[in-house]
Amino acid sequence: MTIRGITLFASAILISAMLFFAFWITRPAQKLDPDIQSIEKSIDLILSSYVDKDSFTSDDLLASAIQGLLDYIDDPYSSYAPPEMFEVSFNYSGQFQGIGAEVALKGGQIIIESPLDGSPAQRAGLLPGDIVIAVDGTSVEGKSLIETVLLIRGPKGSEVVLSVLRPGSSLPITISIIRGTITQESVNFYVLEEEKTIGYVRISTFQANTPEQLKSAISVLKEQNVQSLILDLRDNSGGLVDSAIAVLDEFLDSVVAVSLVDASGNKQEFLTNDGGSALDLPLVVMINSFSASASELTAGALQDHNRATLVGAKTFGKGTFNTLFKLPNEGGFYLSTGRWQTPSGRMIEGNGLQPDVLVGPSVNVNDLVEVGTAVRSLCSSVSDLSTLGTDNEDLLNAIKVVCSIKPSPGHSSDSNDEVLETAIRISTK
Repeated sequence: MTIRGITLFASAILISAMLFFAFWITRPAQKLDPDIQSIEKSIDLILSSYVDKDSFTSDDLLASAIQGLLDYIDDPYSSYAPPEMFEVSFNYSGQFQGIGAEVALKGGQIIIESPLDGSPAQRAGLLPGDIVIAVDGTSVEGKSLIETVLLIRGPKGSEVVLSVLRPGSSLPITISIIRGTITQESVNFYVLEEEKTIGYVRISTFQANTPEQLKSAISVLKEQNVQSLILDLRDNSGGLVDSAIAVLDEFLDSVVAVSLVDASGNKQEFLTNDGGSALDLPLVVMINSFSASASELTAGALQDHNRATLVGAKTFGKGTFNTLFKLPNEGGFYLSTGRWQTPSGRMIEGNGLQPDVLVGPSVNVNDLVEVGTAVRSLCSSVSDLSTLGTDNEDLLNAIKVVCSIKPSPGHSSDSNDEVLETAIRISTK
């Protein structure tokens, strides 16, 4: 029996220019145990007896207490939105005003996962892997993902200046972006000009309307007599898992799409529906190191069922299921409550997917963050090379070169798309 009807999210923290979430639960009040009463008493004592009690409010203390819990579990995919941020930050209407980029928290750094296709962020030259260090001159060090996103968002037509670091560079670059109204078109498609029998379909994110858009695209491509498809999931950082499963409906007939393992170890399988429109079309799927979350679930299912050949680089490795709990204070508590598995039982979180055909280098985002942190630490501590106490010219020159690298805020080039060329060769065999 196909399980549908709840809005599922893959590992989300697509707390970015757009936010989706799993489902929301309001817990009834329960009798407090002594430990919880001790916390409540501590807050009361601070508010009533602390010498500088007028310098903060009870809301400030509550937010700090909740953030302390999150800091302790050290989970980048769990977060807290106080009441004043809740309505703004957890907006899933499908349209918003901002720069149009998805971000994630990795290794304590705010990472650009993917600028949306055609967005102000993409046009300005923001790239996947960029590390945001400041917004309009305000450092984001120590800020939560939600706080950073709210700094970046703003009304259409206004300017925001991001200071970002490119991997391996110690010097930041500034990118000025004019905010716009972001309306997400998640599916683009066309017939490859040189290969008239191959249809190209790009899914940039998984929205509620993505399955219908895909079905329409396949219909149009079949009318143009395509004999095979190339599905591009590169730089797709995820979205609604319900939509990802519905996308799989078009390619897989009544099989397990994905499994969810909850905090108690219980496993629930989610199935595809039958009657897909592209069950017999040969399929190649393109992935890279910024294919994450729902896009990994999609690619993993197609790979496990031997339905498609995966081409490109190892994926991001984001496979956490998150639940949004609405708190009594009208804030939101976004908590990791499960892990996604592919149909064969592969755990995506922290592992990612290996392509069937590797093209180009795979990028480990965690390693990039660590390298960037190490380079910045090195360069900030040896601004004066004479203090190193060494006359090793090779070492001094190497440090000088590393610490002077400052990439330009240019755009990535698709002029030589080796992954697409490989996908075309596979499709024409």
